[in-house]
Amino acid sequence: MKKNADQPSLYVLSEGQVVGRIPTLKECLAKIDELELTIADLERERRYQRAQIRKLKAELDRTPAHYDRADEVESIINEWRVVCNHPNARSDFKRFDAVRRLLDVVRPRPYPREAFSLAILGAHHDPRRKQRLNGTVEVFDDIELVCRSAAHFESFIKRAPRSSATRTTVASTTPDPAGTRVGPSF
Repeated sequence: MKKNADQPSLYVLSEGQVVGRIPTLKECLAKIDELELTIADLERERRYQRAQIRKLKAELDRTPAHYDRADEVESIINEWRVVCNHPNARSDFKRFDAVRRLLDVVRPRPYPREAFSLAILGAHHDPRRKQRLNGTVEVFDDIELVCRSAAHFESFIKRAPRSSATRTTVASTTPDPAGTRVGPSF
């Protein structure tokens, strides 16, 4: 009987019973490679799960229930409903988040509450309009559009009808993103 080079000749004995054979070096290396791939897959899955947890925690922190200035955001949205004549508009997360982002601006200076009132007046006084093919006009005065970015926000502030004294007062308290302007930023 010829011995195969891949066949081990050593067996493990337990109390006189043959329990199994000792694996070859080739089998051990293959098993190590298999286990390393399994570990890599598990580590990748764990990183993905940790990222998902971080994402969910961040979303939870952004919800209206966890925001300390939620009442101020709601009052701004309610003012927009009244001024722009959207009494049935809902305060959804997109609207809430758009207003919250502008309220949280701190550099160079935060936007004052009066700036939000002026932007809402600007949206009411001079909203963007689009003629539809059926002859109706679509009015773009949503608070989410007004607060989408600092540029949109300041554009709607400029549209508000007001005296030059009010314009100068709000302009001096409106943040300048570049930090280079002197005087009114309108």
